[in-house]
Amino acid sequence: MQYLRGVRLTGGSTITQQLARNLLLSPERNLIRKVKERLIARELEQRLGKRRILEIYLNVVEWGEDVWGAESAARFYFRKSSKRLTAFESAYLASVLPAPRVELRDANQARATKLQGRVLDELYLSGLIQASDWKEARTRVEPARIFHPPSRENEAPLPLEDALNQSCGATRARIEIEIKRARPS
Repeated sequence: MQYLRGVRLTGGSTITQQLARNLLLSPERNLIRKVKERLIARELEQRLGKRRILEIYLNVVEWGEDVWGAESAARFYFRKSSKRLTAFESAYLASVLPAPRVELRDANQARATKLQGRVLDELYLSGLIQASDWKEARTRVEPARIFHPPSRENEAPLPLEDALNQSCGATRARIEIEIKRARPS
């Protein structure tokens, strides 16, 4: 209802809705796009499942200006493959994700640093990292602003479609076919 009254809401989209918007809709902000986003999201959840949605999302979401997908983010921030990231580096990338274009300082820096710690704790509690890795990474959690992405002066930005091809081996058309095939008509 607040949207109808002209109040701009932020942070209300689920990961599935964000995926629908990033892959299949325009970035414009209006009620019609939001309704389409919700309908597509419902269909994605029915046909793909949460795990596949998360995989595609992480491989196409923006991790900084013109940095699309987890693999591109790993290479941009740490100059290595996402498969070689440490727990600390993974937690750092997670801390960037909620506001990828906002400079990490002041309140955003505090939020990112707190999120780094929470991500590490969850990774450990869920059994995804060892106690020794958790302890080492937890001692490194520090203000995220110490990280400065390398210069991109000689590097062309990777368009979303290329990031999608590179990181999940799919194009929008292939994902649309996957969605259609996932559930019998």
